[in-house]
Amino acid sequence: MAACVFCGDYAGAQIQMPYGYLPGVGDRAPGADLPVGLPCCAECKEVLDDVAIGSLEGAARYLGSVYREVYAHLLADFKWTREELEELGHSLQSTIELSHRAHLETKERVEHCDRVAVLGPELPEELLDDIEYSVRRQLPETDAGSGNVTEQHDGRPGHPLPASDGVAGDTRGTGEAAHTTAAVPEAEVRGAADASIARQAAPPAGATTRWSSTSADAAAGKAATSGTRRASEAPAADRRDSMRDPLGNRTDDPAAHVVTASDHRSAEIDRLHGMLSERMRSLRGARDGLPVFCLEHGLDPDGRARVVSLAGAAVRNFGISRWWRGRYLPLLVAASETGYTYLGTGTDYWPKLEAALGAEISVRERQALSILFETAHREYGIRRPVSTPWNRAYRLIAWPIANAVAPMEFHRPLAAALREFFRNRPEEPDDAILVEGLRAVARTGGSSRFVEWLEDAHLAAAVTRRLLGLPDDLRRIAPDTLDRVLADLQSDRLARLDVERAVALHGARGSSGSARLPSFGKCTLRLGEGPSGDLVLSLAAPPLPGDAKEQLKKALATRGLKLTLWDGTDPVDAGQFLSGLPVPLAFGQLPPSGAAFLPSIGESAVGGSLARRLADMAPAVSPPLLFRMNAGAAAEQTGDTTLRAAGIYRVLTGHMPETGVAGIRFVGTVVGLNCMEVDAQIPAAREWMARRGFHTAEQPTVEMLGGLPLGSGPKGPMFAAGMPLMLVPRFTGAAAWPIRVRQPGAGPGEMLDADRPVAIVDAEAGDHVLLLEGAGWKEEIFFSVAASEPPGDVLSIEVEPPEPTVESLVRGELVFRLHSPLPVEAVEATLTLSLAGTEFARADDVLPRLPAVVGPGSALLRRLSTAADWRSVPRSAAVELVLSLGGMCRAQWTLGRELALCSWEESGKRWTASNEAGPLIVAAVPAESPLSAPVREEATESVGYRLLLPEIDGLTDPSSAICVGPRAGTLRASAPTLPKRLLRQPDSRGDALGLIPCLEALLCWAAAAAVHPLADHRRRTVVASLEAAAVEQLCGAVWARAEARLAPLSGDRWAAFVPVCMERSLACGGSLPAVNAGDQARLQAQLESCMRRAIPDLWEADPAVYGDDDLAIALDTAVIQAYEALREALLAEGREAFDDPDTGHDADAWREAIAETRDRHEMAPLVSLLLPSARAEVLRAPDYTALAAADVATLLEESHVDLQGRGMARWLSDGDIRVAFALWTDSRSVLRNPGWREAAVRLLADRQTARAARYAALRFRASRTFPFVSPDDDA
Repeated sequence: MAACVFCGDYAGAQIQMPYGYLPGVGDRAPGADLPVGLPCCAECKEVLDDVAIGSLEGAARYLGSVYREVYAHLLADFKWTREELEELGHSLQSTIELSHRAHLETKERVEHCDRVAVLGPELPEELLDDIEYSVRRQLPETDAGSGNVTEQHDGRPGHPLPASDGVAGDTRGTGEAAHTTAAVPEAEVRGAADASIARQAAPPAGATTRWSSTSADAAAGKAATSGTRRASEAPAADRRDSMRDPLGNRTDDPAAHVVTASDHRSAEIDRLHGMLSERMRSLRGARDGLPVFCLEHGLDPDGRARVVSLAGAAVRNFGISRWWRGRYLPLLVAASETGYTYLGTGTDYWPKLEAALGAEISVRERQALSILFETAHREYGIRRPVSTPWNRAYRLIAWPIANAVAPMEFHRPLAAALREFFRNRPEEPDDAILVEGLRAVARTGGSSRFVEWLEDAHLAAAVTRRLLGLPDDLRRIAPDTLDRVLADLQSDRLARLDVERAVALHGARGSSGSARLPSFGKCTLRLGEGPSGDLVLSLAAPPLPGDAKEQLKKALATRGLKLTLWDGTDPVDAGQFLSGLPVPLAFGQLPPSGAAFLPSIGESAVGGSLARRLADMAPAVSPPLLFRMNAGAAAEQTGDTTLRAAGIYRVLTGHMPETGVAGIRFVGTVVGLNCMEVDAQIPAAREWMARRGFHTAEQPTVEMLGGLPLGSGPKGPMFAAGMPLMLVPRFTGAAAWPIRVRQPGAGPGEMLDADRPVAIVDAEAGDHVLLLEGAGWKEEIFFSVAASEPPGDVLSIEVEPPEPTVESLVRGELVFRLHSPLPVEAVEATLTLSLAGTEFARADDVLPRLPAVVGPGSALLRRLSTAADWRSVPRSAAVELVLSLGGMCRAQWTLGRELALCSWEESGKRWTASNEAGPLIVAAVPAESPLSAPVREEATESVGYRLLLPEIDGLTDPSSAICVGPRAGTLRASAPTLPKRLLRQPDSRGDALGLIPCLEALLCWAAAAAVHPLADHRRRTVVASLEAAAVEQLCGAVWARAEARLAPLSGDRWAAFVPVCMERSLACGGSLPAVNAGDQARLQAQLESCMRRAIPDLWEADPAVYGDDDLAIALDTAVIQAYEALREALLAEGREAFDDPDTGHDADAWREAIAETRDRHEMAPLVSLLLPSARAEVLRAPDYTALAAADVATLLEESHVDLQGRGMARWLSDGDIRVAFALWTDSRSVLRNPGWREAAVRLLADRQTARAARYAALRFRASRTFPFVSPDDDA
């Protein structure tokens, strides 16, 4: 069956085209203007009948644009899954499946048009032969002696005609002489090809039409008519396809033409393509569906250079066009090589590729390259880019970068993430856990592009295993390619050190191989009765792993959202849901089958893998729903359709039984359904259930009881480990006892009799199967056992950063988040540090309420910092940090050490640095002039405060810098000397300071470690001055002045509320007793604690929801309670106390104090400078004490409004936005990012994003009580 030359559909007609339009013919060939018929579908012919056609490629391009517009509704993404379709009725399912087929067929037709538009049509050899024969018959006879045409029908001199298949002299039985081809110089070929490329890229105005789909005369008339649409711009070039060379000659004709240098290069490209094709097919055959990468070409450095050279020569001669059909792999390899070494953000890939090939690449040729990649994907299974924001923004270069396996830009992030993951990890992870762990590390501070790269779990696992020196049994990447990646990574000093550290931490542990992420199991519905006897339906989640719960909590906190179950339901308590406790469902009717189970949790929030696993937890909600009765507990949903003959069940159904059915009792209604209690021992009840799809077992059945049920897992019921289980026999009328119970493949097992249950006391965590054997039957039953951790689930602790170190504790960077699904008051908290089992520091405090956030400014961490003496702790020692919350919860971490590239020693007034290679050169920068160039320490006589930087591999290393200076002196110091003029441009000019020098100095001083408190105070003073300058450069003078006028920020809104209340005489003065100045701090602490207890959700709700009396009474009572608590404490100390307090204020006064607190804490003057207003609202609303740094960065990314319009490449990538935030919060991560300078330069042009990042950083730092030192501070 003939296929349409344009769209590939069934060709029911023919379209007339000039012979010269055919691939490999050209407009110089004899008979080029003669019409020939090409197979065409009726729709393509109808569309082209009304337009002028300049080439087959142009016609295909026009058809593609028309079909995209006409069939936009069919080309939209198809959103039905096979599981969802199976739940529909037959008629609706058939209709949707027909629509899906139409979607796929239309999509294939449009893609076929796109391929023809770039590569030209693929015409069968038989059709070409028939057309050539037909054209020859229409031409005058040739001169028998020369074989050349002497005269054409239009009187013009003849041109050589392409030779036919076979040898010269083949007359095809017509008596005509065979035609031969004269040689044409290579320069003429190149000139013709270049001219053709130019015509396709930019057609001259008023170009005439060569032909139309009907006739030459009609086409000429249509071309001259005003408003005529054109499907193309110019004739196609004489480009070579798989059967013809650039001259239009058949490649299988040995006498076709004289060989030129261009032909030699073409032959070598053909040879290379064949070799690469064989390798790609071999790799694909061994991959079992996994992709192949263009970088797996197997060429050595000389071979790679040769491929790039040959590809460049061909692009210069023939462009990126249909000439590459059948030989495109060398070009794709060259493009992927550029993708491998590329370190940019997407804007300069093409200049780099053009430089490598030595040829300019037009926009259309860029699109043609992506079509060649798409062709290779279909033919060889090469890697298709995953759908990510970056790949969608840079869809053309996504192909070569995706096929670069592990581009060099990811080497450092991968090595650092690997080191962080293996730090203090006790067990050996499998591939799935390893990749998930790397993703978790990357999200805390890695670039978004690196996080996207990790989404390919097989690729990340294969590369990681090679870095660790482990074998990959799946052979997901060619070994020689992985060896190359490893060698290139090891050439980067920082990456090499990180990998070496990771390998050392990993030790000699083997890997358990790749594993598919298992299902979490299904949520179960539970049916019970409320206090008044009404039916209550609740839902319990299966046990979730810790990393999944952490991701889900972070996603909810980042967006300030509540967890909702299905659409339209009220929010539920996230902590209660994640703990596996039953969550009441309060809605009028069950949601429809297939409704989104967790609508607030999408792939963008927690990643595709976790989102799908969470969505799969949805319980069955299509009635009838069967519930098994449990003694003394709520009835639990069961997915089994086989009833125990002696069982009691409850069924939710929309039907009512006939009156008087024995064994059926109506209980009530819930969620719009009738609840019926069924006694399966009664035959009439069993018959009623059978009509609804439930049948009674005809053989002995057993029930698994005991233990701690955790719900339904992916393989049957799930129980907690450490508790005995019981197999209990259930009777049927035909039961034949006893039956044997054993494990498959094990010994004889145990006998289960009608009155003799079997106990299971040693079931380990994991999936289990038991085999029941009776007279003539066998049955397998499945169950799972999970590690039981109810206290840690209900009350949990997480730390930030996830892998704490001694240095992060000393620098005051640790933050503990204490989660509790329900409020817990007055919790005793203890922090201890121990060395080899011996405690050397301890701190205690009473936390007023859980949940809570314990940050660096908390009394607990301050006391621990004071108690710890690190001078006696060896660097190689393992330090244990333990946080205990009364007797309810305990968490423990082994504090690692940050990788030190050098060690420092003080000798007299001098400091020296050294590493494994010996002493290092040390450069110094004085605190009085922090922007000055580093000078060698031994060359300066300064003994004041200064920054010392070691030189490693010839470069100063700011990550190892220290701040030193006198150990005695005053805290008051003059501000450092900075230029008065600040420039909004990257580089300094004259005495004016540019952005990059300012940020370089700021990051170095901020990242440096101080050797004693006075040096740290001086370092902070320098940082404050440099930060003020950088803020003015990036955010503007108006912002800088508004920020300078702000009062110091409190950690949270409650801490800010108490001072406001005291300033407004709501919590002091008036009828309240006077308090000594020395007791003011104690009073404020009591006020904060009592107010928190009075209205715990004050800041999460609109104050208007509280009635005037309720609000005023609650807060006035909290003030009185605070004074009474202080009074009792004073009396207990034997001190004179004040009289009983009393106070009372109206609600308006309290509302005004609440509004002022919001404005202060949310920095209203700065919010008014944030644009657009939608971004401002997103950033001001969250509680930053509950957000990690990665969560705040996600907020900035999601609220970002880019300078570039839609459809254009973004000006600031997600990675740039993370850099903008980290400039003020994590100087070390910025210094590790090789592209931070480029991001900062781009940030100069986007003041609003710079302001948004600064605002978020101020709120984030305040929530951690980051120390901020003003140049004028003396404390």
